[in-house]
Amino acid sequence: MGYANCFNGNGKGYYVNLAKYFLPSEEYVLAYALTKNAWYLAIGRINNEAFYKALTDDTGSIRSIALGIKWSSYKSGAYVKQQVGVPLDAISYMDVWKKITRKLSEKHGNKNWISFSGHGTIISFDDDIVKKQSAMKNSDPKVLKDLGFAIIDSWLGTELNTFYKK
Repeated sequence: MGYANCFNGNGKGYYVNLAKYFLPSEEYVLAYALTKNAWYLAIGRINNEAFYKALTDDTGSIRSIALGIKWSSYKSGAYVKQQVGVPLDAISYMDVWKKITRKLSEKHGNKNWISFSGHGTIISFDDDIVKKQSAMKNSDPKVLKDLGFAIIDSWLGTELNTFYKK
């Protein structure tokens, strides 16, 4: 067993097979990826400018203009069916999202969840809150309906047409 390019927080090398003690589990990584994609879709469906700000970390309008076509392709990608599993089934991100959220709802009910996929965000499946966000001007109501949640995100408060402050 030898050292690889693996180091702990203090810069001390450690054996590769010990990485499991320093890295998040596969479940956490999958949950992060699923939630981060839902966040991008949620903010983009409300306001494309919020999507651009999230991608560029608010680094300026020139970069936002260059990313102008990204929302459309990103949104479309959520519905593209991919061959996965054995036997090969055609499934999209949105299919997976709906399946997981349905199971969460069956087990825990329609609750408010907090995500730290970058910064603190509240994802609410509460019907009343979802209806309030749906009543606001949204750039893409179909994606809003398919995701089935409202989002409360203070970093993008201006861009998200903050219904919860009214």
